[in-house]
Amino acid sequence: MKKILSLSMITIFTFALANQMVFASFPDVTDAYYLKAVNWLQANGIVQGYGDGTFKPAKSVTRAEFLKMLYETIGMKGTQIKLPFKDVKGDEWYIKYLKEAYANHVIDGYKDGTFKPDNTINVVEASKIVANAFFDVDALYKNGKNLYKCSGGDLLYDANAWYAKYLGVLDSLCLTPADGFMEGGFFPDLNMTRGGMAAMVYRAKASHDNGDVKYTDALIPRSKSEKNNSTESPKSTVISIDIKDFKFNPNKLTVKKGTKVTWTNNDSMTHTVTADKGTGPASTNLSTGGAYTYTFNEIGTFDYHCNIHPSMKGGVVVTE
Repeated sequence: MKKILSLSMITIFTFALANQMVFASFPDVTDAYYLKAVNWLQANGIVQGYGDGTFKPAKSVTRAEFLKMLYETIGMKGTQIKLPFKDVKGDEWYIKYLKEAYANHVIDGYKDGTFKPDNTINVVEASKIVANAFFDVDALYKNGKNLYKCSGGDLLYDANAWYAKYLGVLDSLCLTPADGFMEGGFFPDLNMTRGGMAAMVYRAKASHDNGDVKYTDALIPRSKSEKNNSTESPKSTVISIDIKDFKFNPNKLTVKKGTKVTWTNNDSMTHTVTADKGTGPASTNLSTGGAYTYTFNEIGTFDYHCNIHPSMKGGVVVTE
């Protein structure tokens, strides 16, 4: 099965700014589809140029660099969580961004247990990260009726691919990454560039800050100085708890009402997450690799344990 993307997408990204008087912050960022984005990101202290005063918009981006721009734009909450990636020591320059992304289920890493921070990120990997960070992908994709509405013409991509739902959601909001387009089609393995990264993150934030609407150049994201909960957390906060070595880690949490908590069993044994009494988490048996998510919509203290191994205990305090 194939979905159709149109050449109009290239027109949207390439010429949307052509008739606007927008002045460049960097000498190598002039009259390009990412000009407005780079200017805004620079004005908000999110991106800086190189020592020679240039931005180098065509330069490829690593996975770690992409997370930095994303979370400098979104805002940081100082999430503390144990990371499972065997190629991450914990003292790297990007560690705070990676913790935010992992805690909020924005990235999962590779099947071999690595993150590969220095790998160049391609357009569909970036699409997944941006879609997960700003939008409720599963809800939008399940709804389905508005998917692919900003495109429809000559360009093809594989609708059965793992990235199809992320592209579908982004395209429904006119956020399809311009870096993926070349003459003759959409190419998912093309590298994300600094210019493309700036445009993608800026436009996703503008769409989200204005109510998850289709992006147009008339939309402007809220600045970092504006107080708004959505700049701290574009979607509902998700906290991760690791189950390993017969322990819940962390075993005590204080969260805001409405927070989602996900327990992931990384132990070799089966466990459960079961409230001590009343309402609260109540998982089925979680085998190795299994996960369970519960949304805390009531204020109070929720103690829980593992039914199979009762000595395993944890607790969540929910505040307004």
